[in-house]
Amino acid sequence: MESPKTTSEMNQTATGTQDRPVWSSQRVYVIASIAGVVGLGNIWRFPYMVGQNGGGTFIVAYAICILAIGFPIMVLEASAGNLTERGPVGTFRHINRKWGPWIGWFLIALTVAIMSYYFVVTGWTLGYTVDAIRGSLGTFDEFTSGFSSLGYFLAVAALVLVVMWNGIGSIETMSRILLPLLVVGVVGLAIFSQTLEGAGQANDFYFSFDANQFVQLTTWRMAAGQAEL
Repeated sequence: MESPKTTSEMNQTATGTQDRPVWSSQRVYVIASIAGVVGLGNIWRFPYMVGQNGGGTFIVAYAICILAIGFPIMVLEASAGNLTERGPVGTFRHINRKWGPWIGWFLIALTVAIMSYYFVVTGWTLGYTVDAIRGSLGTFDEFTSGFSSLGYFLAVAALVLVVMWNGIGSIETMSRILLPLLVVGVVGLAIFSQTLEGAGQANDFYFSFDANQFVQLTTWRMAAGQAEL
């Protein structure tokens, strides 16, 4: 992802026309970046990663991986895009004209594969939301027994297509709307969870630290994988 440029800093061609889409401001770029990073990987997957890998011990390892791996890669990605003013293929072609494009296309194919998985899980989330509103929540086997999950997958794909088709302005608008809603939802769930039975035990586990678990290779492998999502 390229680093942001304000409206006054938009790239212009020699004829004065804009040659590529740009973010309208630094603030919007930050909002969109947060909205892109804090997705299913850090909401749907993160809780059970914490549960399976030592609670607070995993949190510490994850925070270290974010600072040592995630943040530097994000800065490198934004800097490379800003320097070359190209996408993945063009950026890697700038590094190596022979093999660079292949690496760029590989990354694009990998992203498509990952997004196909994300679309399925997002479809499940949408379906469970609809069922919760209707008051007809069932088991996962019941939910996936028919073709409703396929329908929700197609609905999610269509929504994403509409946003992408309308360009970067549409992404900015959706980020401004959905990120605050996400924050409200997560904070609300966190507060509600403290009213449930066993909340005290969960807090003890969440804020615990086990030195033996901390030095396990599995803990760091899972933390590093989570930091990359």
